[in-house]
Amino acid sequence: MLFDEFLQNYQGLQKNMRILEVGCCYGYNLTYLCEKYDLEGYGIEPSKEAVDYGNDVIKKDKNKRNTTAPPPC
Repeated sequence: MLFDEFLQNYQGLQKNMRILEVGCCYGYNLTYLCEKYDLEGYGIEPSKEAVDYGNDVIKKDKNKRNTTAPPPC
């Protein structure tokens, strides 16, 4: 993941920083980054279906990370 590699090299990254992902689809990448780097994430997505799907996945996997490949957005 290119963005993940960028964040690893970003010296100013700190716990609880806020990030915004525009066009986050179902939030898979945003969730991954927030969990890995202990960030506070916000996403903007115009597709109601993608948002609904993402919310369902988060509710089902609240205490464990979803390791299955997400559907294309």
